Amino acid sequence: MADTVAIQDEIAQLEKKLADVQTQLRDAKSRLEKAQAKDFAGSELSYDDKMALIKVNLQEVLNPEIMEEALKKNGHLKVYWGTATTGRPHCGYVCCLLRGYWSGEY
Repeated sequence: MADTVAIQDEIAQLEKKLADVQTQLRDAKSRLEKAQAKDFAGSELSYDDKMALIKVNLQEVLNPEIMEEALKKNGHLKVYWGTATTGRPHCGYVCCLLRGYWSGEY
């Protein structure tokens, strides 16, 4: 009987240690994601790198001089994206928003 109680106590201690380590791991992952997002947000990119990143996978850029002027003036762009759905909203409307979110600019 004493052996089972000791084993149960040991298991309880190990479970507490495991919970503490899992909390530390979540915290470290969160800090890493924040640091990576800050690094990727574009604060350290050159003007040419920012323009290249903005134009990735775009078929067409209308009036690029407006975008270039704003980027030179402010160092970053702010974008307003609006849409008028003609029916039920589709998940395709979210793609543009996610692109901004993944780039760290959202």
